[in-house]
Amino acid sequence: MQDPKISVIIPIYNTEDYIEETLLSVINQTIFDEIEVIIVDDESTDNSKYIIEKYALDYSNIQVFHQKNEGQGISRNYGLSKSKGEYIHFLDSDDYLPPTAYETLYNMALKNESDIVIGNVLRFALYNVWEESLYKNAYNDFDEDIAIMSLNERPSILWDTLVTNKLFNREFLIRKNIRFPNKKISFQDIPFSLESYILADSISFSKEIFHYWRLRSNQSSVTQQDKSLKNIKDRLEILRIVQNLLEKYEVEEEIRNYEYSKWLNHDLKFFLKRFNYYPKEYHEELFEEVYGIVKIIPDALIDSLNSYKKVLFTMIRNKDYENFLLFAPLENELYKNPEIPSFLNDEYKSYFDFEKAMEEEELNIELLDFKNDNDNLYIDFDGYLNYLSPNDNYKIIAKLVDENDYENPLLVNHLENKQIAIPFYLLKDKKRAQIKVIYEFESFKKTAYLKNRHRKSIEREKFFIDLDLGKNSYLYLDIREKNIENYIDIIDISFNSKEFTIKAKSKKSIDKISMENIISFEKIAYPIYDLKYEENEDNNLKNEENGEYTFKFKIPYYDILKSAVKKWELNCDEYFNSIKLSETFEFFTETYKIKFVNTRNKILIENEIFNPIKMIYALNHENTDLKLNIKTLKGENSRLNKEIKKTNEKNEILNEENKKLIDKNKTLNKENKKLNKKIEEYKSRKVVKIVDSLKN
Repeated sequence: MQDPKISVIIPIYNTEDYIEETLLSVINQTIFDEIEVIIVDDESTDNSKYIIEKYALDYSNIQVFHQKNEGQGISRNYGLSKSKGEYIHFLDSDDYLPPTAYETLYNMALKNESDIVIGNVLRFALYNVWEESLYKNAYNDFDEDIAIMSLNERPSILWDTLVTNKLFNREFLIRKNIRFPNKKISFQDIPFSLESYILADSISFSKEIFHYWRLRSNQSSVTQQDKSLKNIKDRLEILRIVQNLLEKYEVEEEIRNYEYSKWLNHDLKFFLKRFNYYPKEYHEELFEEVYGIVKIIPDALIDSLNSYKKVLFTMIRNKDYENFLLFAPLENELYKNPEIPSFLNDEYKSYFDFEKAMEEEELNIELLDFKNDNDNLYIDFDGYLNYLSPNDNYKIIAKLVDENDYENPLLVNHLENKQIAIPFYLLKDKKRAQIKVIYEFESFKKTAYLKNRHRKSIEREKFFIDLDLGKNSYLYLDIREKNIENYIDIIDISFNSKEFTIKAKSKKSIDKISMENIISFEKIAYPIYDLKYEENEDNNLKNEENGEYTFKFKIPYYDILKSAVKKWELNCDEYFNSIKLSETFEFFTETYKIKFVNTRNKILIENEIFNPIKMIYALNHENTDLKLNIKTLKGENSRLNKEIKKTNEKNEILNEENKKLIDKNKTLNKENKKLNKKIEEYKSRKVVKIVDSLKN
């Protein structure tokens, strides 16, 4: 292969549960044949090393290197030294890329001759995808792709400290000697990104989702351990490195202030509010280190913070250690119960303005439960607004907002939980609706749409209501009229490794079927057709005997792989209220299992890792455990046998002694009999003598 377009550098340490999905997302790239993958194993102790070696054997453009455990940054630097690509991508071994990620960003880089191309990023977990707050701060005012920009023009990009959502021009990194810190330390993305931003002549931005950043369920990722002592010390060390870069390159004051603002609102704050979790013997040392960072920051930036942060950082600036220890953990308590702590002095107390702080916060409204009677749907909900006191005087207003933005006022009941009553007569003529909730205060009001966590369905006599989820977890009420003719039956599904061909029937003609990701809410529409009856104009073949239409449609497998969370629903956006399978369908590729199942009048498509190699690893683990158990049992059995042997030996000795005692007893019995006989004989002789003497 000629020099690759992109070198993908993946440092890896003990990610056997994720590395395969990450690699498959790279292998499924539309330009995979034009990239090289450099995997640097940082002395993994799990099955990761076997999984990556297997893929290196299968694909000539995947290379694996093993090194002693030195940390992610040193592994990335090593991968960079081995790379040949025009552009570099640093990918973490638990993250995921959509199939067109590299093609999209590479074409943009080539077109604009970019030193850096930034792609959009989403966080994801098992059942959720969301926008990270850091990236809202960075790109909130980026309404479209940006061909060329610089740090001076767009300083907000400093909030984006990831390297995994970017392509870096390799020649630019080599020429400017940009490297990760050559030490085992967390948060190495921060100085690398900053130095790249400072030195880049051209930076491009794409709104396309390039990178899915995983939140591990076990919180084992280094950057997810915010209560770790090493993490706070590493964070402080990284901020000192960043300050050195700001001074080295004589960065302008405006840019510095953007960086310092990020320190106050993110880098330092999230660690300081958990200060009491760190071992007490380190508190004073950590406080001094934090003071060394905070004293760099201009007073004006601290004075502009909200009440809690202003007091917190003023205490550090004043070296008020004792009050800091008492105050640092109180943020969440102040959110729920906004009362000024009595131990604060008058200066600190003067910083508090809870009403102003509340105005700056977002209202969150979440569904807790629902029930219904014959006339109404009742939704229990709770509202979360930081600094809202139970004693605050406010009014709650609720409205039903339909697909045409028409609003119907709803009754709000103030029971043990707040409750909204929605009359069914308001719903029956609508297709889709949301619930808007307003908290109205004397001087301001806060508005939010109700959020939902779980999909549910309600069946009425004449219609269905789906309590569905939309983007950012907003609740949608989807209403469908009940009609015996409004159904679609999936008769058969076939798969040829590239696409699924689905055969179906319905009572009505149909134009298209939609597939929607239940996590990211991306929707793809597929036209229907019939291979066997292509001459049929509307692509539906009607069976005159039973009045049913038979049709087919195709789903490219590529579409299912698009999202990091590969869970999709098949549905029809038209007048159909039900789409069902005749049976569950399962298909297997070399690495995935794809399953079609019925759910909530729709069809759920799940795509999960299925790799015989991985199963063998798991079986090997089980086999090893069994061997260890057998070994333990054998050892226990041997010990018991020894104890039994000792007991048997003791029993033999006791039996011998018992036998001797029995023999001795027999001898004594014989002797006793002899004595008794002699006694009897003596008695007889004595009696005879007495009788004889009496006769005389």
